[in-house]
Amino acid sequence: MQKRESVAGQPALLRQANPVAQPSPAADVHKSTAAQTTKRDQLSYLSDMIDELGTMADRIGCPTLAGILDLAKREADLERSRT
Repeated sequence: MQKRESVAGQPALLRQANPVAQPSPAADVHKSTAAQTTKRDQLSYLSDMIDELGTMADRIGCPTLAGILDLAKREADLERSRT
């Protein structure tokens, strides 16, 4: 969305019209890649990302945040073990 001033000086929102979009080959590749990724793979990736965030939080001296992220990592690992 874009903002512009209307005639009376009041802000007005304009919506950009989108022509009918044709699917790109890149979109098809993304869909097929996503279909091949299992829930277990996604949870493993999520667990790794949360672990990295927890390490960062610990390094900058945010123990509460690091603890919350550790709990989130444990939950992701538990969910992964259920799949």
